[in-house]
Amino acid sequence: MVKVEKRNGSIVDFEGSKIQIAISKAMNETDKGADEDIAKQIADAVYEEFSGLETVHIEQIQDFVEIELMKLRPDAAKKYIIYRQERAKLREQGWNMTDLQRDIYEKKYRYDTESFEQFLDRISGGNEAINKAVRDKKFMPAGRILAGRGLDKLGRKITLSNCFVAGSKVITKRGLINIEDVVVGDYVITHDNTWQLVNNVMSRDYEGDLYKIKTEYMYDSITCTPNHRFLTSSGWVRADRLVGKLMDRKYYNNSHFIKTPRLRFDIDEFAIKLSDYVDLDDNQFVEVDDDNMVTLGTRFTGGNGAQGVKFSNPIYNTFNMNKDMQYLFGRWIGDGSTTRRRGKRNHSIFQIVFDSNNEREDLERCRNIIIENLKYEPLITENPAQNTIILRLENPLLAEFVAKYFGTDSSSKRIPKELIGSLDLVLGILDSDGCVLKTGAIKLVMNNEELLNDIRETLMLNGIIVRKPQKIKQSLSNEYRTYTAYRLHVSTPFSKEKLVGLLSKSYDDNRIHNILNNNLKGSTKYLSKNGEVYTRVEYTEIIENVKTKVYNLSVENTHSYTVNGLVVHNCYVMPKVEDNIESIFDTAKYLARTYSYGGGVGLTLSKLRPKGAKVNNAASTTTGAVSFMDLYSMVTGLIGMRGRRGALMLNLDVTHPDIEDFIDIKNDLTKITYANISVNVDDKFMEAVKNNEEYELYFKVEATGEEISRKINARDLYSKLAKNNWNMAEPGILFKDRIDSWHLMSEDKSFEYSGVNPCAEEPLPAFGSCNLSSINLSEFVKNPFTKYARFEFESFIKMVHNGVIYLNEVLDENMELHPLEQQREMSRDLRQIGLGIMGLADMFIKLGIKYGSSESLSLIHQIGRTMINEALRQSAYLAKEDGPFPRYNEEAILNSSFLISNADDDVYELIKEYGLRNSQLLTIAPTGSISTLLGCSNGVEPIFQNSYTRKSESLHHEDTYYKVYTQIVKDYMDKNNINREEDLPDFFVTTSELDYKDRIEVQAAWQQYIDASISSTVNVPNEFTVEEVEELYLYAWEKDLKGITIYRDGCARSGILISNKNKKSKIDKIEELQREIEGLVLEQLMEDPDTCPMCGGKLNHTGGCSECQDCGYSPCSI
Repeated sequence: MVKVEKRNGSIVDFEGSKIQIAISKAMNETDKGADEDIAKQIADAVYEEFSGLETVHIEQIQDFVEIELMKLRPDAAKKYIIYRQERAKLREQGWNMTDLQRDIYEKKYRYDTESFEQFLDRISGGNEAINKAVRDKKFMPAGRILAGRGLDKLGRKITLSNCFVAGSKVITKRGLINIEDVVVGDYVITHDNTWQLVNNVMSRDYEGDLYKIKTEYMYDSITCTPNHRFLTSSGWVRADRLVGKLMDRKYYNNSHFIKTPRLRFDIDEFAIKLSDYVDLDDNQFVEVDDDNMVTLGTRFTGGNGAQGVKFSNPIYNTFNMNKDMQYLFGRWIGDGSTTRRRGKRNHSIFQIVFDSNNEREDLERCRNIIIENLKYEPLITENPAQNTIILRLENPLLAEFVAKYFGTDSSSKRIPKELIGSLDLVLGILDSDGCVLKTGAIKLVMNNEELLNDIRETLMLNGIIVRKPQKIKQSLSNEYRTYTAYRLHVSTPFSKEKLVGLLSKSYDDNRIHNILNNNLKGSTKYLSKNGEVYTRVEYTEIIENVKTKVYNLSVENTHSYTVNGLVVHNCYVMPKVEDNIESIFDTAKYLARTYSYGGGVGLTLSKLRPKGAKVNNAASTTTGAVSFMDLYSMVTGLIGMRGRRGALMLNLDVTHPDIEDFIDIKNDLTKITYANISVNVDDKFMEAVKNNEEYELYFKVEATGEEISRKINARDLYSKLAKNNWNMAEPGILFKDRIDSWHLMSEDKSFEYSGVNPCAEEPLPAFGSCNLSSINLSEFVKNPFTKYARFEFESFIKMVHNGVIYLNEVLDENMELHPLEQQREMSRDLRQIGLGIMGLADMFIKLGIKYGSSESLSLIHQIGRTMINEALRQSAYLAKEDGPFPRYNEEAILNSSFLISNADDDVYELIKEYGLRNSQLLTIAPTGSISTLLGCSNGVEPIFQNSYTRKSESLHHEDTYYKVYTQIVKDYMDKNNINREEDLPDFFVTTSELDYKDRIEVQAAWQQYIDASISSTVNVPNEFTVEEVEELYLYAWEKDLKGITIYRDGCARSGILISNKNKKSKIDKIEELQREIEGLVLEQLMEDPDTCPMCGGKLNHTGGCSECQDCGYSPCSI
């Protein structure tokens, strides 16, 4: 049997039928049409030609076909040659893409310089059916699969644990510690400049590529795994996506700037007893009086034989090493000395030298410190010839302590370990021996490299990043001789923002004032905003094929910390937050870790006791469930990359006594800015609304037995919910009883949904995760835009089978890559997948069917029932081969209402015999980026609009506006020679034209067959009333939807900036100042959620999310 070598090197059996099909396709493009006899003749000739070979390359076969076609059908040969050229182009570059599509592909999904064929091979994982389906635009995995799958086979280690190598320095309350020496219980400084507790230290053996990060200002270069995130001025960015000044910027306008910490490291005061540091000989003793004054007594014998005792001047024996004393000893390290008298054992003189011209205030400060803390009046002497003043204490107890504790001379002085981190001590050194340059930088030159390293470490602990001391040649004054010295250079950004203002130095040219009050001429090596300093990335370097141990920390609340002076960071549903402080903050930890791996999170707050409930701590009563929403929102806001942040859905049961506060929380635009919110509504509440009855809000505190209950009018609460959604576009509604009852595990008593993922299409158990892909329905229409158009069920069925197989392959491949062990366990036990659809609206248009019509609903029921049955069938076949999912409960599954209502008899029997490989199968997710990439409509949404206006700026800076048609509209108009939008047939329906009941009917038809849920937005016009919102909610509940999201055009949230729209200042700033993009994006979205913060285009609210029609930006795209 002849084997065929494909372009990717794989070997497959020769199949003449495939050659015949390809030839027929080429013939069908000609006027003569296909000749099946000739096609078969050529296919047979191919086999005859190469039958003597063991293996033949695909290119040889195609060359032979070309020659044969030239002989028999030259017209078809031309089409075949063009087809081969187009396929070659496709393999290298991909589909014909718009600028927006190309941007999505290049920036989000393409790895390095891989060709399109390599991209397909990578994401398909060798699955030929999926490879072809993606190439033909019939199928597309979710964004996380597109961006990450298969990279380990390209030499990049794929792991969901981001780590650093040993020796990386972390700022802790114990000082600057190697990451491998950090322990649980340590406190580390985080991205928001607060100390947070380390609750886990992780290490593992690593094999793969590492990234070395070098910035302009840092303690040392950083070596880490590719996926570790750094906090930049534009959000959280992975190591392998950082761009520096020395790197290629094909898709970037600027280097990244990474945040450095801002803090003042506190040294706890501790006591020093001077008498402990003096070495006594046989003739010496120490006396301490009741006032803690100590003297050193020395016995002596006079010349006449008389014996006596000589006492030193009294000094305070036990003093606190407070900030003032730290500053004093810093002055001594910089410009002080101790001296022994000739023949004496102990040092006896302590002195500090000051400049008489500009350090008199410093002298007075140090004098007062000594008097206040040591109860000693120092001697002050002035030397006018040398412009110096000397502060001097003749006291062996103090002098000996200083000599033993800090060193004796310029080459032996050190900062003691317990004072490393004392900024006051270093300020004393810099005041005495540092030089502030006119540029704003600070220079410190010494011959003591070890002392400079102590100073450097201390500055680092205070967020002042300084490079290693540089070795220099220093000239002696008035001499030509030089000596080796070391220079420590504090660069301008850190000096200006964090140091100069704390110094007491003065210069005749008033430079300190100028530095602090003027914008210094600009280095591009850093950014300074709001007191924070960001240092520019210089370069990243890949260190290939490393075997080493790597480390990471888990940090409460923020899951961020610092490594070598840079701030670093370490789609899921978390468990319901339990009613205790540990669970509340553990959840924040889980959120942060999950976001750092690119996931989104859903949280249910219903187990938290309500406001006013008793607690067993100093607070007496709790602030309630709503008060913790800001914590989780804040954690979510920390994670972002190139316009994408972490995604969070918070929900609360309608029975919770804090429900009214929860509903109102979004009325304050400064609150919960990084989360969507939804209310879990039960059937009992909706019945009370219909009947205008009272409804009980109830919570029992398990820990104390306290019961909190009150009754409300259900309709009043319902109206509040509707009004807030009408006004602010939130909260959404989740119909809890329908969610709990309509899925495969509904009868399994051990199973419970914990919440929904951020876009609400995926109800999940605690620690459940999403594994999603979508089928593009529009590509299964045969003869589109004609009266012969039909939906190809045969090929659709094959696609469903292949999709289920593919998602199980991805699930197995990623099983160990989830951030948390609980997530890995849940993935193994339940094997949830989510096969969905997109392109529904485009499919209807190609078939000439109006969206929302009875004909469209009938087709949905046909496709939906086919889809769920074929997904169940394939999952059962996989269970036959590999066994059912570990928590499979036959009795519960077979008795679920969802299965009984939807499974055909043969499928039901198949499940009865083999079980199911997956506990969840179908999900309709928001497909913002991937549907844009394929050029089809989003999820189950109608098309947003037929056309939109784009702006183009000419060379003369004049704006030109032109109309751009949605792709499906353009295709139809081109096919039917239509030039005007007004001439489109009535089956072109947009969101603004669609009756909301028709919209809900479409979603309800699909929900019948979807065991998870559907992410979708009902867009309503501005004139839509609060009463109509109430009716819409009620209609959605009656139609058995699992949830509903409404967006009213021009709601208050979108109207805040109406009076300022002409200024477009936010958008202009975003375009001009990309380094401030994260803050500006947030402001823009808060103020005007209808306008894209990236380009100013219109945001389309679909699929529970939003996406820009011009540039593709989406805050929660998958």
